[in-house]
Amino acid sequence: MGDRQTSKRLVTVLRHSAKEMNINIDSNGFVKVSDLLSMREFGHLTASDIKHIADHDEKKRYSIKKQDGELMIRANQGHSLQVCDLNLEPVLSGRNYPNVIHGTRPHLWSVISREGLSKMRRMHIHFAIGEPGDPRVISGMPPYSDIIIYLNLNLALRDGLKFFLSENKVILTEGDEYGFIKPKYFQKVIDKRTGSLLTW
Repeated sequence: MGDRQTSKRLVTVLRHSAKEMNINIDSNGFVKVSDLLSMREFGHLTASDIKHIADHDEKKRYSIKKQDGELMIRANQGHSLQVCDLNLEPVLSGRNYPNVIHGTRPHLWSVISREGLSKMRRMHIHFAIGEPGDPRVISGMPPYSDIIIYLNLNLALRDGLKFFLSENKVILTEGDEYGFIKPKYFQKVIDKRTGSLLTW
C-alpha cells in the first residue's frame, strides 16, 4: 500500500470506523498511533511512517500530538463518529470569507435544489473557503465537483445557523435542526463544465 492509499485508509478509520474496529477514540477525535499500528493493515508501518503521512498530507487532514508519552493522531474534520471537540473556531461573520462554496456531482443537483445540502451520516456539511484554484483552499472541495454552490454565509448566520472553521481551513456546519442547509441560503450555483448559472 503506497502513501496515498495508506492515507486514504487511515482517514477512513479516523473519521468513520475506529469504534467498530475497537480502536479507542477520545472526545477530541484522537487515537493512539500504537493502537493503529496493532491493526493488521497498518502493522507494516512505524509511528514515524504515520507521522510522515500526516505531516505531508496535502489537504492537512490530520493533527498529531504527544500525550503522556504517546503519539496521538486525529482527522481534522469529516467524521461520522461523534466527537465533541475538534478545536473548531466559530465563524461569526462572512467578512473574511467572501466565497464559501460546496462542490457536488451533477446527478445530485436535482435533489439538492429542492431539499438543500444534507450532512447525511457525517457530523457536518463541508464548505471550501474559496474557489477552485484559490491558494487558500487546502481542503473541502472534492476533485469531482462539477456543480459549485456558493453559500450566502451572512444570511445563514443571521438566521442562527452555526459555522466553524477547522484546523485545515474548511468551514463546517451541522445545518439546521434537521441537518440541512436549505436552498434559500444558496447565493448562486454554477455548472463548472459549462460555466452556466443554475436556477432552483
